[in-house]
Amino acid sequence: MPTIQDSKLVRLLRMLSIGDNPKSDDQIKEFRRWLESPWSNTNRNVSKLFKLLIPYHPHFDDPLLTREWISKKIFNAAKDKQTRNLMVSLARQVEKFLIHSELQADHQLQHRLLTKINLERGAFEKGLEMIQSEIKTVSAFRPTGSSKCLDLFQLGKALFGEPHGIFRNQPGGQQLRELGHNLDQFYALNLGYILTEKMNRTNIMNTQESNSFYFQIQYLQALSEKYDNPALSLYAAKLQGDLDFQTFKQRFLTVRPQLDIITQRNFLLLLINEALALRFKGNTQITKDIFELYKIGIQTKSLFHYGYLTERTFFNTIISSTLAGELEFAQNFATNYLPYLTKEFQKDAGIWAEAYLLRNRSQYEASISLMVNHTFTTFAFNLLGRILCLKSYFDLYQADQSYFQFLTNYTESFEKWLRREQMLSQERKLAHLNFIKYVKRIIRVETEERNFQEKFQAIAEELSLEKAIISKQWLEEILQGGKTVSRS
Repeated sequence: MPTIQDSKLVRLLRMLSIGDNPKSDDQIKEFRRWLESPWSNTNRNVSKLFKLLIPYHPHFDDPLLTREWISKKIFNAAKDKQTRNLMVSLARQVEKFLIHSELQADHQLQHRLLTKINLERGAFEKGLEMIQSEIKTVSAFRPTGSSKCLDLFQLGKALFGEPHGIFRNQPGGQQLRELGHNLDQFYALNLGYILTEKMNRTNIMNTQESNSFYFQIQYLQALSEKYDNPALSLYAAKLQGDLDFQTFKQRFLTVRPQLDIITQRNFLLLLINEALALRFKGNTQITKDIFELYKIGIQTKSLFHYGYLTERTFFNTIISSTLAGELEFAQNFATNYLPYLTKEFQKDAGIWAEAYLLRNRSQYEASISLMVNHTFTTFAFNLLGRILCLKSYFDLYQADQSYFQFLTNYTESFEKWLRREQMLSQERKLAHLNFIKYVKRIIRVETEERNFQEKFQAIAEELSLEKAIISKQWLEEILQGGKTVSRS
């Protein structure tokens, strides 16, 4: 009988945090108390099942964990139907507990539910008073993000639309104007976000979209001039083409304290993607800017998504901080923020980060050993690991030419793997293949006895014109330094 590892119940139980997880409190203890309370649970077998399974948290990968095993433990007999029903009951309890926990932590949601209860049960005066109170709270800080503008629109609409006409019949139409202003800004901020994304991905726009692009930008520009909203002004200036990367970055850093966390994330990602694209095209001077942006995003938690970091943010933060010479930051980040990755990436990311930092401490053999003795299960870290292995073999070869065969064999193997790989876009595959091409040219020159400096100079000149290549800075350092070890 198959195990329950992939069941809905196990998926939900994995969501319960434990005490040594820095992301949240110990929900397992809280849930145990939840099940023991007659207010929330009256089925003793549900509590038994939880106590039976929770020692296997969070992986639940023991081959013993089958419905048959559970049935014998709970019922002392093979009762598959009852076991299925019991698992469903426990899953529902976990769902109820998670909803309850979120509600307890979200005071704004509690306030809105209480407002709804008052209005639905005839306490109109109290309900409207609560809406006015929330409008005052939301407006206390200048709303610059689309979510706050939508909140104010919906709350104002609820006041304006109340059946007794208290606000609808006020003279001057101020309520309607405020509704229009909030709706305008909500729409414009989301339009700005969509248009900047399209601008960075022009290949997804069809002819009709391209034709309307200009008119949408003009409309956004008009709204940015009408409303004093720094986020809106920044979107408009970027879309008008008035800002190069450095000017855009400085404008963002100036207005960042005025922006809500979601809007900060949108602009940070826009800037980071633009900077990474510039580095991908060979701009090696952009490295410190990339590190600065990631550092801001980590420290303000604006790069977190539902409390988690993406694997891309994790490895780019380590790479950019190392290239910027911030080795202590890279080490602390790798140690402290690994738990903020989803479980899928944690093992691979931990191995790669440790190997990456070992190489930067010139422990090349230890770095290689870590990677070749680990089977990567995620594509991103598999690719990064191969790049790191190649560089480590190259470093060993520069110090000891007996590593020549290891280096050439690994380079050929990596190239064959890349050519077979289907998950990379053609542009990114070309950039990786060009990297290998230059590595092979450097190896050939290094094996020669004469004129290697002149040949390095010729390769360096070609490399400077290369637009699609990874690790350009690393290659440039090798060519500039001659036969010296590079650690970037």
